[in-house]
Amino acid sequence: MKSSIFHVWCRLAVLVLLASAAVHVWTFLGIDPIRDRWVFVLHGLMFLPFAAGLIYARRVEPDRKKLLRILFHAPKWAVALSAVVFVYALANSAISLSGGDLGFAEIRGGKYVLVNHGQVIRELSQREFEQRRAHGIRWFSALWMVFSCVGLTFLLAAAKAKARNEQVEAAALPIASSE
Repeated sequence: MKSSIFHVWCRLAVLVLLASAAVHVWTFLGIDPIRDRWVFVLHGLMFLPFAAGLIYARRVEPDRKKLLRILFHAPKWAVALSAVVFVYALANSAISLSGGDLGFAEIRGGKYVLVNHGQVIRELSQREFEQRRAHGIRWFSALWMVFSCVGLTFLLAAAKAKARNEQVEAAALPIASSE
């Protein structure tokens, strides 16, 4: 896969992964990335490399039942990174959801409140508000990392599988033509 669009997808996956990791780290440093709403662009961008990875993988392996087999062609570091990010995201979700009341911290009417499905659950202190916002963005950013990392892994696997298939086909051609 030598096309430039393929490389754009790979670069986008890496960019989304790194930006998501940066946002994730910021929450541990006390930086509130939500105040800059641009971070939610990552929520939409994470789907692009993931979808591209699945599309490229389906081109190489059209049988849906065998689609995961393509990951055998992925670089080991990419599979390992995807697995680590996935396990971390699960642990992060468990920690984020174990904090008692479910909901997101918002400011309504000049007060810090916990909101679930549009309903105010209770008022929060400033410290609780900041902690809840950090947990919320940590949950989202872990999800962004998973989708972008898995998308990159599928892209790399598809490229390697396609190259291998082309080599096998090229090696078989001279034998078939000599008969």
